[in-house]
Amino acid sequence: MAIKKIHKIDANGEVTFIDTTPISRDKGTEPNTTAGTQDDCLAYGYKFLNSKCYAFNKLNKTTDINRNIKANNITKGFKNSYLGSGNVTEGSKNIIIGHNNRTLQANENIIIGKNLYTNVDGGITYGSYNVANRARNIIYTYEGTTTNATATELFNNTINRFFIDENYEAAYFIKASLVSLNAVSNTCAQHEQYIQFKFVGGSLTRTAAATIVDGLGDVAIGLELDAVAGTPDYIRLRVTGRASETFYHNVKLDITEVRYG
Repeated sequence: MAIKKIHKIDANGEVTFIDTTPISRDKGTEPNTTAGTQDDCLAYGYKFLNSKCYAFNKLNKTTDINRNIKANNITKGFKNSYLGSGNVTEGSKNIIIGHNNRTLQANENIIIGKNLYTNVDGGITYGSYNVANRARNIIYTYEGTTTNATATELFNNTINRFFIDENYEAAYFIKASLVSLNAVSNTCAQHEQYIQFKFVGGSLTRTAAATIVDGLGDVAIGLELDAVAGTPDYIRLRVTGRASETFYHNVKLDITEVRYG
């Protein structure tokens, strides 16, 4: 079967082909066109989707440093992507889906929702609120290794901590989940805790904690979150392993925050 010639590729990447079916038409008129077959499309190395041929995806064709799929987004950084409007980004490599969200000197985040904010690196922030900067929900992850029975601080992406935005007074409720693995002995451990913090009067304090699952598996492995004074204050996460044994740890924090100021 003969492969059809391309007639046109439009701005969205959709390809139309010249219809070679013999018909009667006047000289000088445009040729009849067709969406073509899958064979026609694949012969040019294009993608055939929903009975149409595409030479490229419009979203991937952009040469902008920041992908801005809507108007009225403001960026101070690079490689940020938007689907929505009214978002403000101070940072780089963030993905924002929604409206009126903001990153504050924050990098490598995903934000989904409305009137949200983030000041940390490497998190997933979500929610939809009527009042801007009032509340948010965050998934924040840590990983690391211990080789002794000393409390060892873990980090997000090897360097990041959960810093507090000291411009607002706030309350935090956190569910922390830890899973640990000793790859030599094949032993594992799981811990889960509820922890509450508040930032009031310029000071971060831990106000309550409750253990959900304590030492499922290897009971020697420990998990602790505490408040540390700094510039700014931050929530520190530490894990205790076993002496002379290597454990690999993965921790997920589900954080619910409300604030005012």
